[in-house]
Amino acid sequence: MDIAHLNQERTLPIIKLWIEKGVLSREEVKMIVKRREKFEAALLGTIQRKTDYLKYVEYEMTLNELIQKRIKRQNSQQREGSIPYRVYKIFERGIRKFQSDLGIWVQYIQAAKRFRADTRVTSICARAMQLHPTSPALFILSSSEEVSRGSYSAARTLLQRGLRLNPESTELWTEYVKMEMNHTEVLREVHEEREQEEEEGEEAAAPESAESVKVILDGGIVKTVMDQAMKDVKNLSIFHNLQALITSHPTPLRPPLLKTLYDQLIDRHPSSPEALVLYASRHLDTIDSNTPEFVDGLRNANEELLSGAKKLNEEACETGNYSRGREMMDAYARWVENRVANLKIDDLVSDHSFPCPPPQVLTTTFLIPDVGYAQPLRVSTYNHRHSFSFSFFSFPNNLRNDTSSSRWYL
Repeated sequence: MDIAHLNQERTLPIIKLWIEKGVLSREEVKMIVKRREKFEAALLGTIQRKTDYLKYVEYEMTLNELIQKRIKRQNSQQREGSIPYRVYKIFERGIRKFQSDLGIWVQYIQAAKRFRADTRVTSICARAMQLHPTSPALFILSSSEEVSRGSYSAARTLLQRGLRLNPESTELWTEYVKMEMNHTEVLREVHEEREQEEEEGEEAAAPESAESVKVILDGGIVKTVMDQAMKDVKNLSIFHNLQALITSHPTPLRPPLLKTLYDQLIDRHPSSPEALVLYASRHLDTIDSNTPEFVDGLRNANEELLSGAKKLNEEACETGNYSRGREMMDAYARWVENRVANLKIDDLVSDHSFPCPPPQVLTTTFLIPDVGYAQPLRVSTYNHRHSFSFSFFSFPNNLRNDTSSSRWYL
């Protein structure tokens, strides 16, 4: 227990100062000393647990918040004192014991950020990444810290380093695209300010500079990063992440970036049924189902999917490999279920759609060997401009993954 008493003695000067300033009473100090002794005893015990270190840290940070509130109430200029230092020392002791545990590193970084210790945050991140080079979370945390300081170059370097070690990390690629989108908008603001200054009489930028700036502001760098991400990550998780990011990001580049993303999707996965469904769904992703345009988008998506299904079926007949055709049929059926089955007829028919012509029925059948012709199921709807139908295919249950009915109606 000598080490525990030594650690306690190091805090005596600041504790005395808190008593003199009226920040803490003597009774409160006694309680603090007792709690610290218990924590120190746990850390020096035979069985050491990570939770003991984290509970100790949590107590010290809560104590720090209390002290800071009282100091602020007294309008005192007193500094935080020794508590941040104590928190760092506790974490360092915990890391020596559990250096392979990623969680304690992350909490150490977050604690340093709460104390606004930028230099220490950078140092901790560097040490953590050396021990955990395959952890995307550390690279993302470190790069976000650099972005918060406005150092996009350092953030880019960190993310590129992380991607060299983890080239198929969906999280890292998504963060990289997000960082470049944020940087583009920052540059846009700077460019607009410069243009305003030029209008007030200052010299204009050189043509070469203006040209390169235009490429950046048009999303050139973002599109390049997106293309590399779609190339390195073989599955479709990167598409879903980037689609969600672009859709939610406040940027005027949303339409061209989405178009580029969908083009990259079909270029990288031209024969994937899931990719074909996602590509066709672009007609609906940005349209409200309560608008007349939704019916147009629904018709276009349906026709595109039917065209893709026919193409895969023709390829299957030529090659003799019919598994891809079956996958496309199932993907199409799921799309109809997800997109149409939950809609009401009022969602697809406007108030001005009556009277309307009889619905035209579009039917298509696909020849599947050993099965015969698939039975088309026709679901028709219309509005005041279009009459069309959805057709998808009913297979025997042994070709489907479920035994539920394959019929859906509006």
